Amino acid sequence: MVRIRSIVGIDPGTTTAVAVINLEGELLGYKSRKEFSESKINEYIISFGKPLIVATDVSKVPSLVEKIASTFSAELYAPKKDLGQEEKEAIVKETHEDELDSHSKDAISAAIKAFKENRQTLEKLIDQVKQRKIEKEDLALEKAFRGKKSLAQMEKEKAEKEREEESRVQKPSIDWESRARDLKEELKRKKKEVERLRNYIEDLKKEKETIEEEKDQMELKRKKEAFKDSEVDKWRKKAKSRFKRIKKEEEKVEKLEKKLEKYRKGLKRAYNSEKLLKVLKTEEEVKNYEKELAFIEEGVQAEPSKETKIAIVEDTEDKEFYMEKGLKAVEKQNTGLLELEDYVVVDLGSLEPETKTAENFMDWLEAYRAK
Repeated sequence: MVRIRSIVGIDPGTTTAVAVINLEGELLGYKSRKEFSESKINEYIISFGKPLIVATDVSKVPSLVEKIASTFSAELYAPKKDLGQEEKEAIVKETHEDELDSHSKDAISAAIKAFKENRQTLEKLIDQVKQRKIEKEDLALEKAFRGKKSLAQMEKEKAEKEREEESRVQKPSIDWESRARDLKEELKRKKKEVERLRNYIEDLKKEKETIEEEKDQMELKRKKEAFKDSEVDKWRKKAKSRFKRIKKEEEKVEKLEKKLEKYRKGLKRAYNSEKLLKVLKTEEEVKNYEKELAFIEEGVQAEPSKETKIAIVEDTEDKEFYMEKGLKAVEKQNTGLLELEDYVVVDLGSLEPETKTAENFMDWLEAYRAK
C-alpha cells in the first residue's frame, strides 16, 4: 500500500470537522473543533501524509475545502447532489460504531463517499505500482490518478516523449517559439503559486494577530473579573462587620428599652404612694443611713444607725444578723419590691405580714406614709 497518500473529508463551519482515511477506506483519524483555522487543519492532515483526494459532502464546494485541496495539489471531490442524512448515517455505520457529532459524521461520510467512487481506479493503480516496482511510487500514483491514465499509458507516453526528446536533440534546429511558450506558461503557473502562497501567509499573519488580540482581551477580562471579585469580597466583609455592629446596637437598645420600661413602672409605683429606696451597698452606707426603712445589698453586714428600724435583706443569714441588732428584718422575696439597679420601689403594705408582731406597726406605718 502507498503509505503517504490519504483521502480527506472536510465539513467547514463555525465548528469544523476533518476526517482522514487511507486508500483502502480505513479510518485513520478525525477531529472536530470550533475556530479550526486553515493552518491547524493543514497540520492535522499532513500528520497522516499528503492527501490524494480532498472531499466534501455537498455539491457546491465550500471555499475552505477548495483552498485546502489547492494547498496539497490534491484531487477535489464533491458529490453530484448533497449527501442525505440517512445516506451519511449508513456510510458512517459501516466503519465507525462510536457516537459521533454531526460535523464528524459529515466529514467521514465525505471521505468514504470519495473513496467508494474512486475505489476501482485506486485499486487498479495501486496493483500496477506494486507489480511494476516503480520508484517514487506515490508520485507515480498521483500523476496517474490525476491524469486518469493507466501506468502502461503513462510509460508509453513517457517513452514517446523520450524518443521525441532524443529526436529533437539530434535535430540541428530548436523550436524556440514553442520552448518560449512553455516557459511562459510555466512562469505563469509559478506566479500564481507564489501569489497563492503570499495570500496564505497573509491569512496566517491575520490569524496570528486575531489570536493575540483575543488573548489580550481574555487576559484583560480575567484581571477585571479578579478585581471585581476582590472588591465584592471586600464589601461583603464590610457589610458583615456592619451587620454585626448593628445587631449589637439593637441588642443594647433592646436592653435599654427593657430597663426604661422597668424604670417607668418603678416611677409609676413610687408616684402611687410606694416608697423609693436607695440600695445600701457598703458598710459605711449602712452605718450612716438616717431613715427608718432600709434596703441592704446581700452580704453587707454592719452596725445600723439609730434611725433604722426595718431592714429589707436578700438572704436568711443577713436577716438573722440584723434581727440580732434589734431591727425588723424582712427577706426580699417576701415583698413586692421592684429593683432598679441602685434603687428599689417598695409597697409598704407588703411589709405588714412580716412585721405584724410589732405592737406599734400600724402607728409607725401611718407615720412613715405621712413622711
